[in-house]
Order: sequence, then C-alpha cells, then structure tokens
Amino acid sequence: DNALSKEQFDLLTQIDLDSPLRESKFENRFTELKDFKKAHGHCIVPTSYAANQKLSNWVQTQKRQYKLLKDGKKSQMSEEKVQLLEDAGFEFEVSKERKSEALKLMDRSWEEFFAELKQYKEKYGQISDMKQRK
Repeated sequence: DNALSKEQFDLLTQIDLDSPLRESKFENRFTELKDFKKAHGHCIVPTSYAANQKLSNWVQTQKRQYKLLKDGKKSQMSEEKVQLLEDAGFEFEVSKERKSEALKLMDRSWEEFFAELKQYKEKYGQISDMKQRK
C-alpha cells in the first residue's frame, strides 16, 4: 500500500507543499462552478445546494481562504486563483439582495425546465430519449 499515512500527510502539509491532489480538486470544482454558471447564469452557489453539496462547500472554502489572504494570514488561496475565479464571474462577497436575485433566477430556471419537460412528454409520450431528440 503506497498511500500516505495521516502522520506523513500532516508532515507534508506543515511544510506548505502544494499537493497535486489539492490542485486537481480545485480544478475539478472550478469546472463544476463553470458548469453551474452555464446552467444558472451566475456563480452564486447556495450554501445548501442539494444538487452538489461538495461544490457548495468548496465555494464557502474559497470565500474563507480569500478572507484569510486579504487579512494577510496563511491561506491556500493565491492571487492566481483569485484572478481565475473572478474572471469566471465568481463573487467573493455577495450582498443579501444579490443572493436573493440569484436564488430567484434558479427557481425560474427550474420552472422553465419543468415546463419544457412537460411539453416534451405531451408531444412524445416519454422523456427517456429527450437528449437524443434535441
């Protein structure tokens, strides 16, 4: 078994070694964030997002790490990541009004999707092949 023990991992973390695993996790979640934006038109992932709670948790972590960076404290956030996230439309600080607007958009998107699904089922009788017919 070539896996690192917890003690070995902790030792590597203490010397602030950038873990390739950590970077690939960032890249994977960043891709999920971009997919979220395509689907919803914004990057404001709800705190409780049942469709992808890992993405929601990751977003909260990015915001915490950003605050640490801005406060001059040790952070896993880099200026490069900040730029990457901001270029994608990510907002590190979101007002209550903006968050409320984003949630309304998500609800409307769901309602539009459901209406489209109903129309499709009425027209074709089933939805299992919807992706193939479009």
